[in-house]
Amino acid sequence: MPLTNPWLAEPMPAGRLPRERLEERILNLLSSQNMCVLATTGPGGALATPVRYSSLGFAVMFTAAPRSPKVRNLEADPRVSIGVFAPLTGLAASRGAQVFGEARVLPPGDPGRERYWAAFRWENEHVERGRPLTEPPRDTLIVVEATRIVYTEHWLRREGFAARQFWRAHVEQRQDPIKISPYDVSWPDAFEQQRSRVEEALAPWLAGPVEHIGSTSVPGLPAKPIIDMAARVPSYGETGVIEAMAAIGWVHAPEPGDVAARKWSFCFPSIARRTHHLHVYETAASAWPRLLAFRDHLRAHPEDAAEYARLKLSLAEADPDDRPRYRAGKAPFIERLS
Repeated sequence: MPLTNPWLAEPMPAGRLPRERLEERILNLLSSQNMCVLATTGPGGALATPVRYSSLGFAVMFTAAPRSPKVRNLEADPRVSIGVFAPLTGLAASRGAQVFGEARVLPPGDPGRERYWAAFRWENEHVERGRPLTEPPRDTLIVVEATRIVYTEHWLRREGFAARQFWRAHVEQRQDPIKISPYDVSWPDAFEQQRSRVEEALAPWLAGPVEHIGSTSVPGLPAKPIIDMAARVPSYGETGVIEAMAAIGWVHAPEPGDVAARKWSFCFPSIARRTHHLHVYETAASAWPRLLAFRDHLRAHPEDAAEYARLKLSLAEADPDDRPRYRAGKAPFIERLS
């Protein structure tokens, strides 16, 4: 039987679309549609909900009732998958995207939602609900900043590209190998130099002093020569924190799991040439007391600090380029002592 579209025949091409062209197609899809399927995970398993959405760049946003099942799920686990697709008129014209990211729930009054409301198509909902357009939106807003997207468009096969394309958010990566250095007596002074600057910049939000954490905070312990610091603010939803840190030369450096851990990550003076690494936690974050407990234990028990040093050196020597393996290898020891 002759094919209507011979270019759909096997074998499928495997070419990768240049990033700029791929982003153009993804943004076109996100901005031209208004319905998606949101997948969250809760105590009863997966929950897939059709919702109306708006987009701002690679961010997908929608409204929700404050205590709806999906909001409760997102508060427990912010990781989501969103399916966006154009109407199907035939295989040749089919296209869609699966968007992955971590959701932020922004209640009314949260100043962090202003830039999103400016792009949100809320006027139609106001009219449908009989609300005057002069009334400001009071709905809970959920924003998902895409970290990766799987984009499918069969028309791409006509040009010799694979129908399925993969996109990841561009974040400057920590690509330097893991290097453990002998303890340096200058590390406490290096912490103090930045502590005062950070405390001054974050003064409107700080819920206590900035702490020196990590291996550089333990006298005599070998470490990566990067000063780890930690601070607390009342809420992860605080606005102005990123801007305040940028004003003193610190770079926002998001890490996997930051949203789930209720924290921001920053590097100074840059990610590639960082000498300091700051973690800003929400006061209720469960990781905070464990960070201090582990540090204080190593300071008080030199024999455990020596054992930890041997473990780190062994992991770094085994594969200095595998950071996930290095972190995973340390985790049981840290958990046991904190």
